[in-house]
Amino acid sequence: MENIEGKTAFITGGASGIGLGISKVFARNGMKVVIVDSRQDALDEAMAYFKENGGEVHPINLNVTDREAYVKAADEAEKVFGKIHVLVNNAGVGSGGGPTEKLTYKDWDYSMGVNVGGVINGVMTILPRILKHGEGGHIITTSSTCGLVGSSNFAIYCTTKFAVTGMMECLASELQDRNIGVSVLYPGPTMGNLGLSSFVNRPEHLRNEGETWPPKMPPPPKDGRPRRSPDDFKVVMMDPVETGERVLRGIKRNDLFIHTHPEFTNGYKARHDALIWATSWCGGNAALQRSLEYERERRGNLRLLLSRFGLVLESTNSERKRIVQGVKSYFTKSQFGQSENSLYCGAQRGYKKVRQFPKLNCRS
Repeated sequence: MENIEGKTAFITGGASGIGLGISKVFARNGMKVVIVDSRQDALDEAMAYFKENGGEVHPINLNVTDREAYVKAADEAEKVFGKIHVLVNNAGVGSGGGPTEKLTYKDWDYSMGVNVGGVINGVMTILPRILKHGEGGHIITTSSTCGLVGSSNFAIYCTTKFAVTGMMECLASELQDRNIGVSVLYPGPTMGNLGLSSFVNRPEHLRNEGETWPPKMPPPPKDGRPRRSPDDFKVVMMDPVETGERVLRGIKRNDLFIHTHPEFTNGYKARHDALIWATSWCGGNAALQRSLEYERERRGNLRLLLSRFGLVLESTNSERKRIVQGVKSYFTKSQFGQSENSLYCGAQRGYKKVRQFPKLNCRS
């Protein structure tokens, strides 16, 4: 979608943080922008900015979990600006951090309702309208670095962000020949007020007893070290407008994945390397064939390897359990030597919780 001037964008969570950054960039580049948010004060503040700086922008107060209200909001957007071409599913909350056993069903219901349910409602409401007018368009959904790599104490947030990653990949496949692009935004640390908006927007029936804002600080470290100030982390936080520029570039290039922070590259690579190794050794006949061929290239002796397993490459489904057990047994005996052990050890060091084989004697 290279020509965006005059097209209409519908941006949820558009009155603050990343959503507002995207709204500013879109308006600056000639798009008609509908900023959708559940906080009226944020909408008022955002509209004051656009009144001073220009842009065709229309505000709508909407809770994205309300399906009937979502339809009315889409109707209002079309009444004001005409056809909707771009949907930005950006509204999200960050509630429910901490050890999983201490979370509540209210934490899960709140975050799943907004971060996943809100995206579902956006796609189901806006996509048919884009398809109907036939002029093409684009759908962007904000995930997170937590939508690619799991992190302790973020079970709820990671669950929701992994979910929308999968949803957008499916959509991209479905819509690739229908003139509608699809992107997933993976922002790293970004200036905004996610914590405040997550608290303010939380319905009373989903609040935990005793919740306050700002949240209660944890006790200081037991070793006597001073607690780091939140301001220390601002040096790595991106301006939301810069994030918006990357989103616009992603739309024009029809990028499926839009990233903001290359600092996370090694973490992504470690996780996906671990997945590839796991697939190579335990993924059935095709994966086993790739693994065996790899060892042939390294040792130049595929026949010896096959004879040790007692199998041929064209193994049947019924033989796979025996094959995998043979592979495990073979690796446990460490018959390949240190260089071949590094196949698994590299993934083990990079993503320590992956355990497809008994622990090998890995060296750093």
